[in-house]
Amino acid sequence: MKFLSFLIVLFFALTSLAQSPGGVLGSMVWHKNIDDQDYQNYGNHLFNFHQYKYFNNSDEVFQLPLQELSKVSMFVVYCNSSGTDIAKLSTGNGVIDLNNNTLSTSKEFALRNTFSKPKFLSFIERQNRMQEDDEAKEFKFGGDDGGFEGGLAEVLIFDRLVSKKQRLRIESYFAIKYGISLPMESVYFNSQGEEIWNYKDHEKYMFNNVFLGRDDGSGLEQKQSRNVYSDFDLSIALTEFRDLNSENSTQLKDLEFFSISDNNEDFAFTQSDKNPESNTMNRIWEVSASSSEFSSNKIIIRIDAVQLEKRDLEKDVYLIQHFNESDLFDLEDDKLVIVEAKELDGQLEFISRFEIGESERMYFTFVELPKRVVDPLTTSLKYELFPNPILNRETFTFQVYNKEFDYLEYSITNKVGEVFYEGNLESNENGFYFRGELENEGPYFITVYNDFIRESFELIVIK
Repeated sequence: MKFLSFLIVLFFALTSLAQSPGGVLGSMVWHKNIDDQDYQNYGNHLFNFHQYKYFNNSDEVFQLPLQELSKVSMFVVYCNSSGTDIAKLSTGNGVIDLNNNTLSTSKEFALRNTFSKPKFLSFIERQNRMQEDDEAKEFKFGGDDGGFEGGLAEVLIFDRLVSKKQRLRIESYFAIKYGISLPMESVYFNSQGEEIWNYKDHEKYMFNNVFLGRDDGSGLEQKQSRNVYSDFDLSIALTEFRDLNSENSTQLKDLEFFSISDNNEDFAFTQSDKNPESNTMNRIWEVSASSSEFSSNKIIIRIDAVQLEKRDLEKDVYLIQHFNESDLFDLEDDKLVIVEAKELDGQLEFISRFEIGESERMYFTFVELPKRVVDPLTTSLKYELFPNPILNRETFTFQVYNKEFDYLEYSITNKVGEVFYEGNLESNENGFYFRGELENEGPYFITVYNDFIRESFELIVIK
């Protein structure tokens, strides 16, 4: 049998430099980042872009020696897809057995089958010695018989009974970090016990919570995330998507959070009542933030294209966002932001900004709009747009890297064909360029042409 063993000393918590899940200090064991490579083989989505150890029907066991416990508060983040014996905690005063369907100790508790999805277990109990316990005092995860398959992401153990308030802070930490929603009508807390998100403030938008944010007291820095239980596969990231949260270079301030949640409505596209040429869905997401700091951050949203039921392949998919839910489907509203999708390996990616402050809300969803008609091309131009996306009234440069032509003409139009600029591109040492600004948010199209070529590119302007 192969063991992963770690020496845990009494003052283990001191090494965490006053950090602990939920800001609850004094744990005997806090073990995370258990393996730094398994996500490459089993996927970085499994534990929401965090590292984990995966057990693939082997006799490998993760083992942590402990001291004798008369009281125990245990929190474990794990998943299992096969095998019955998952973990065992031997306290010296009793044994806590975790298997596929139950948690057995002085009592037996039924567990929900989550079908290979991650879950976190909270267990708090006083250990009353009923008989001599000769087993080694340890936490052991994995199947001794080699029949277990699943993952282990984080273990937290206290030699005391944490309070209800402390438990709620710890559970908020795990829920935010691993993309696991707390039960309905829950409140999420930071490490200082302050509310991050309260269901009472979000009316019908209480489903499939996803958070980005930083909490130094918990050692939490969530820069990209998804809800692992949502029926609609949607991921969000600040500035960039990387394999792991720890690799995302975005800088955040302590105790600032950005969250989205949805109304849990149907996400199949149907013909819009307001605009027969567009298809809309009933699923809507609400965006909130603890401060205006997130307004300057680029937010990337990715969705799985396969899940878009009844998709019209004659149309393109767009993300639309608005401050007012009632105006979200008004395509003529000049405050509506429309973001076109970029297709990446079966996923649709949308890049936008959500300019909101504390206590403000914004809403977004997805629509299908008719495909743009672009004339056939005779060649392909290499170009660069910076910055990208463009803020309204921000000076931008569109550079074409081509020295073959004597001239290139251009026109810039909005989604309904209204012309804002047209003429000849200026020439420079790299080819041709245009420099200017656009006042209103939305998609624009710049068409570049001469006697030999005609090609269109999209410009996205956001508020």
